[in-house]
Amino acid sequence: MFNLSFFESLLEFNELDPHRNQENEKYFDAFIGNFDEIPYEDMLKLFKTLYLPSAVLNLFENTYKLIDYIETNTAQRNKILKLKKDRSDSLIPIINNLERKCREAQLEGDTLKYKKLCFAIKVHQNFLNDPISTLHLFQKAEMYLFKNRQKIYKLEWEKARNRKQKEAQKRVDLYRQLREIGKFYEGYEFFSKTYQKRLWHSTAIKIYKLCKLLNPNLIDNVLKEKVVYLFAQADISITLNTTRLNNADLFIMLNSIPIWAYAPYLNKRRLSIEIQNERAISFINKEKENINMENPYLKMLENTPLALFLLS
Repeated sequence: MFNLSFFESLLEFNELDPHRNQENEKYFDAFIGNFDEIPYEDMLKLFKTLYLPSAVLNLFENTYKLIDYIETNTAQRNKILKLKKDRSDSLIPIINNLERKCREAQLEGDTLKYKKLCFAIKVHQNFLNDPISTLHLFQKAEMYLFKNRQKIYKLEWEKARNRKQKEAQKRVDLYRQLREIGKFYEGYEFFSKTYQKRLWHSTAIKIYKLCKLLNPNLIDNVLKEKVVYLFAQADISITLNTTRLNNADLFIMLNSIPIWAYAPYLNKRRLSIEIQNERAISFINKEKENINMENPYLKMLENTPLALFLLS
């Protein structure tokens, strides 16, 4: 997947890491003059021993996997592209079909089904009129279900059903339906004809911010040029601006991969930083059992939970 010049450029990133393992670096020096003689798989294994180059490699590999995932999910991607082109053309037939089913449920006397269908109609109509606010509504549902997951489990485990519990269950059911409807619109904030360009910019943002996290003294423009050059060695042309890079933030999660974006996109963000930090902290706590507590990288991640979303 990667050529020799990419690996040579990647090795320069190891020098940007002030916490790098000096013994590994000495061991690596023996191979610098013989890169072209090392089999590709062995080259990958060598670079996986260096923290920052390994992290950068992982980011590239994950992006290629995400591109494959999107390319194989053509139905969802094409549905979203069509939806963005003409919301009315996409949603009015769906709303009409739901209204027909709603009338049938009413005639059948199925009150629960009728209420769910009416709610779905309302949500799709809201999206037709105001997509961004509806996306934020999906976010609200996900936030509620995530933050109250333990309470929800307890609520559904208990057999007693007083008025307060019934009202809480109605709220949970409502937010679950919102989350399910939200899956229909998955990728709306992200998918476009230039989605690959946005993915590679996301990868560049992660690399840039990860390097700055490890070494805050790095000069912005120097680091930016190193990132651009690395991408060029992978035959990927990108243009970066340090102001945009520094102001970029986590945007959405797609197939469990964090997508970072520049400021203009962030008002469309579905998942809140609050949820993302909580997930990151949970992940850190889980990984503590397997990581040496004296590891300087772990301490940095623990102090900046959002940093975990720079690593995948």
